[in-house]
Amino acid sequence: MHQKMIYSKLVSVIIPVYNVEKYLPQCIDSVRNQTYKNLEIILINDGSSDKSGEICEKYSKIDSRIYVIHKENGGLSDARNAGLDYASGEYIFFLDRDDFIDLKTIDCMLHYLIKTKSDMALCNIQYVDETGQMMPKQDLFRGFHVKDGVWTQSQFWDCCYKRGHIVCTVQWNKLYKRELFKNVRYPSGKVREDEFVIHQIVNQCSRIACVSESLHYYRQRSKSIMSNAYSIEQLDIIEAYVQRERAFLKNGNIKLAKKTLMRAIIFLEWFSIGMDQEQKVLKRYYCLKKRVCCECKDVLKKKKTPLFWLEVQMYLKGILPYKPLRTVYWKINQIKNKSQEK
Repeated sequence: MHQKMIYSKLVSVIIPVYNVEKYLPQCIDSVRNQTYKNLEIILINDGSSDKSGEICEKYSKIDSRIYVIHKENGGLSDARNAGLDYASGEYIFFLDRDDFIDLKTIDCMLHYLIKTKSDMALCNIQYVDETGQMMPKQDLFRGFHVKDGVWTQSQFWDCCYKRGHIVCTVQWNKLYKRELFKNVRYPSGKVREDEFVIHQIVNQCSRIACVSESLHYYRQRSKSIMSNAYSIEQLDIIEAYVQRERAFLKNGNIKLAKKTLMRAIIFLEWFSIGMDQEQKVLKRYYCLKKRVCCECKDVLKKKKTPLFWLEVQMYLKGILPYKPLRTVYWKINQIKNKSQEK
């Protein structure tokens, strides 16, 4: 496609904002200074109590492409949905308020998406610390990188359920055709909200473009939403997995339904290592465990394969190896991280 035609495409960049005055300027500047200029930058101030709202207004006065929405605090999902409702671009890009992107991100991803006639593009992630400095490879999964290419839906899920889970499921390292969100919104009041939505997006894509460059800088903050890995809210992901499994089952894709349930089982096993023993946590955990087991039985009724049947039986008897393997894996990483700090 002619370069001039590519640059005529309006891209809406949606940035939910909540109490991040320390990181917000770097986030916004990384978008304002993109080599691709035809942008609509939507800042959703989600009831911030610090100076984040003032910073948003300041930027709107110096850049006519910036629009600010002030709303009562409703969480990330509500903020993203407000941005989607306002957006007028042909393409959508999400950016979290404490992250930032390479200056050629939109240019590179849009060009490759259009060139390959894809519906969505994704890029690799670079982890950075609280100061924005690049972090070394942390583990097997967070060190995963996709290669340049074009995926089918099947290839996407194959990568997702191997080592590419983070790169595949997060919503913010991707450029989307706006029409993918025509009937899709993020669930309010949930953490891991991207897990609820990704299958709804991917199942509309005929082609998915992969960009091998690490164009998104993902800041690791000790006080971020995702820092408490064993909070009760993290169990939201099980609800997301069940919804995804049912969607696959409805479409007749029993193979992916099984993979999704096994991912739910692995998470439940992992979560039980360090979960709080409070009554409300235990109640929700065992309720969701029962729900996953019921889903497994329903899938087995449709198609019983020896391996899946064996895995489910081992889970019911409490003899799956995931919990001890995860414990050993974490201990090794703790020792490795301590040695790197010295």
